[in-house]
Amino acid sequence: MLALVRDRHHNPPVTLREVAEPEPNADEALIEVHASSVNRGELALLAARPDGWRPGQDIAGVVLRPAASGAGPAAGARVVGLVEDAGWSERVAAPVARLATLDDAVSFVDATTLGLAGRTALRTVWLAGPLLGRNVLVLGPAAEWDTSSSSWLSAPRPRDSRVARPVAREPARRSRRQPRCDRQ
Repeated sequence: MLALVRDRHHNPPVTLREVAEPEPNADEALIEVHASSVNRGELALLAARPDGWRPGQDIAGVVLRPAASGAGPAAGARVVGLVEDAGWSERVAAPVARLATLDDAVSFVDATTLGLAGRTALRTVWLAGPLLGRNVLVLGPAAEWDTSSSSWLSAPRPRDSRVARPVAREPARRSRRQPRCDRQ
């Protein structure tokens, strides 16, 4: 099985290697990883962890083998989950308490944003209190933005809300001091 592994001899300090198959505990399911996300904390940990450490926490994929305890999703179920590490692998053992079944309408890639980043955003909204009538800035990765369909913008939102999205027509020439955005 292939996995990304911390290796100080590379820049960045990670390399693709053959590793042992995961051996799930009774309360863990074996997941075939279809997508995983990259979080800022994991990138920082790459510099601090020893060689051999396997990063990756937010995963989405399919249950290959359900938990031996009988708990959790069945084999073949599409799931999203959170693991302590090793998510940047072809397969991972995931605690069933940290797995949720995934609706067919949600892509694996989109589902991986629901983990650490999604919980951080949700917690921020909870701490901020009611948002109606307030200005809120939500930033997301440009690679996830579908400009042709504006799928992010098609989500239901209050009638009086406005959306500003980042635009980079000439990213190589534009200075960071000259932000630009289009409003809808």
